[in-house]
Amino acid sequence: KSRYRAFFLLLAASCLFVAGEEISWGQRIIGFSSGDFFKQHNLQSEANLHNMFTGPYKTVLKATITYVLAAALVGYGLIYPLLLRMGIAQAVWLEKLGLAAPPFHLWPFWLMAGFLEIGPFSFNEAELAEILVGFSLLLMGMHYAFYLKRSHEPAPHADNPVEAGRGLAIRFIIAIALILNFSALTTL
Repeated sequence: KSRYRAFFLLLAASCLFVAGEEISWGQRIIGFSSGDFFKQHNLQSEANLHNMFTGPYKTVLKATITYVLAAALVGYGLIYPLLLRMGIAQAVWLEKLGLAAPPFHLWPFWLMAGFLEIGPFSFNEAELAEILVGFSLLLMGMHYAFYLKRSHEPAPHADNPVEAGRGLAIRFIIAIALILNFSALTTL
């Protein structure tokens, strides 16, 4: 019944696709062959689509995809919720169409994921970015489930007492996540 239903169905389908794309890891564990098509066309000779064009190699296409993805992460996770809070008409229109916005307090996850996606330290930071995005999407899903359970239409971008009361706990979770991620960076 929620206007966000299509968004979350698409998100669920995307998550299934992304999990399936990681089949190359299962491929090593289970030990099945990639097949001739993937051996010929995949940059790592693995049975997945995400290494068909990007892989671990430096190409113009990969650089373009990387920067577009980094901008999209920051745009969706920081700029879009900020524009909603400011009441900007285009953002409100997108939200009314059903584009669920991440709760504003998750912006550090999205900003850090966008930053790590561009690989400033050259140790495959994109893997950390994937973890941050996944964790943020999990928290976002829990946030919307909480509001949908209490009302028929959530107002995630509005200031309200429930969200304000959870502010300290959210800040604590964000601080721990950032500390763990920065700690991981120092161990490499």
